[in-house]
Amino acid sequence: MMRLILASASPRRSELLSNVGVNYDIIVPKFDERAFMEEQMLLRGYISPQEQTYMLAYQKAKRALDCIDKKSDAVALGADTSVVVDDVILGKPKDEQEAVEMLMMLSGRAHKVVSGFALVAGDGREYISFEETKVYMRAFTETEALNYVQREYVLDKAGAYAIQGKASVFVEKIDGCYFNVVGLPVFRVTRALEDFGIKVF
Repeated sequence: MMRLILASASPRRSELLSNVGVNYDIIVPKFDERAFMEEQMLLRGYISPQEQTYMLAYQKAKRALDCIDKKSDAVALGADTSVVVDDVILGKPKDEQEAVEMLMMLSGRAHKVVSGFALVAGDGREYISFEETKVYMRAFTETEALNYVQREYVLDKAGAYAIQGKASVFVEKIDGCYFNVVGLPVFRVTRALEDFGIKVF
């Protein structure tokens, strides 16, 4: 039986895996995502939002696997989720003001949520992919955005909102995987896990 390591501190990803009965350990490697991506962009130039997410997911998984001694029967899962509007990545806001600014960029329009994920096994196998969901938000006022930010902690959330929380009142519809917006495309990830010997059922 392969041991699964989740390379994420996200309670939402933990909950999604637990909901489908997957057993796992959590190891969050020390990793400066911003510095890594800035270095990659200096080396390579433009990197699409999609590629950025799975590059970061791969680094997280690889570094988490490196944290354990017995790697031969282990596989690490890394993930990274970004909110993308006009090809600009909205990461986690640094404060409430930036959170409101991000939300106003999303008001009354569609945006993409991209989750990159990577599986890295101790036996050398690797799998890297991403999922994309389109989210349509209704128009809302700056006052509504501020009220939301003051009622729900969003500084740990890409794009300054959680679809499964109070921000659900802003979302008109989605096109694609709902769980991807939460933080992990469960269908795609569990199918990949089964190929690595981790059974869901």
